[in-house]
Amino acid sequence: MKENLYDLLRRYEFNKTEPETLIQLVDRAIQRGGEAKEELALLRDAARRLLGPLRDGGLIQAVAPQDIGTVRSKTVGGVDGSFMPVGGAGGKWYVPLSCATLIFPEGINSSPQVTVESGIEVVHESESLNVGGLAACIEMALESKAILKFGSKFQNSILFIDGPIVDPPFYDNPDYVHHRSSAIRATVNNGNLVIACAKRVRDSFLKKVASDLLPAEIKYISRFPTDLQLLLFLFSEFWRDPTTADLVLATTPVNATAVGPDIYKKYQDEGVTVWSLFIQLTKTSSMLRLDLPTLDASDNGKPALSQIVDAVTAWSYPGHHIPLPVFLADEKCRIRTGCAEVLYQEIMTRTATADPLDQIVITQLR
Repeated sequence: MKENLYDLLRRYEFNKTEPETLIQLVDRAIQRGGEAKEELALLRDAARRLLGPLRDGGLIQAVAPQDIGTVRSKTVGGVDGSFMPVGGAGGKWYVPLSCATLIFPEGINSSPQVTVESGIEVVHESESLNVGGLAACIEMALESKAILKFGSKFQNSILFIDGPIVDPPFYDNPDYVHHRSSAIRATVNNGNLVIACAKRVRDSFLKKVASDLLPAEIKYISRFPTDLQLLLFLFSEFWRDPTTADLVLATTPVNATAVGPDIYKKYQDEGVTVWSLFIQLTKTSSMLRLDLPTLDASDNGKPALSQIVDAVTAWSYPGHHIPLPVFLADEKCRIRTGCAEVLYQEIMTRTATADPLDQIVITQLR
């Protein structure tokens, strides 16, 4: 099999590394590999011990999708945003950003309507050393605007969002939290089901719930660094049961606002409570964490698991773990690195002047 260009580049750079450095790194890699293998065995053992009690306690369930046809006929939307900072010389960054909204007006068999809003923002490092974080906040404000537009226009529909409800998870600016919460609140108030799909999970609040459910097993639960590792191992053990072949594995919705980071409380102060669950559609599909916003902080506001499973299953093509509206919105809004770099070159080219000293400065800023 022919190696692709990236594989050839990696091997070239490996061979170019000085031998004194390379020998020690290879030895350490072998050592780390042995440690990882031992850790894998410990996590597998812990998952086998925990699966039965967590399943009996109702935290993990195997669910059969029910009302697929009805869900596929609903009006469904998908929202996602993208950004790519470029530049940086002199502390000035240009941020191409985009937000796409896809709407299937008459169900999955209808042609999607696509709306894209994009632009280029300027970010200075003097505002924040975390330029990527600041750019994310600008892009998420654009996404919140798209959520509000959908929620104000449609009723009793489904809206899939790429990413968690509390996003960015570190940004607690009161004006931003109010803006995003208002958009989500308006959407839910109109009877719409909002499902946020988090593909990159770093939280550990489900570990807290499991620890409260099984205090005697905390030593096994604590072996897992995050919720993602815990659920991946638990579900992989669950799939060994042949009766799960045509089912969907999921955790019962838990109140993330009650057990999550403090920023969730700020959203609750704005009237939005976040419930979360993990779902895996098939044995080979990737894990998703779903966030469900409600306006009721009590147990009465807990979303129905069957409704969530039906929605995600109905709108996910076989072989895909991401619902179709999210997948398409991601493709429509994605700003690739090369695209951002070409745009930056265009900006720099437009600054050309006849002054040689200006040209020197511009060259050094590229």
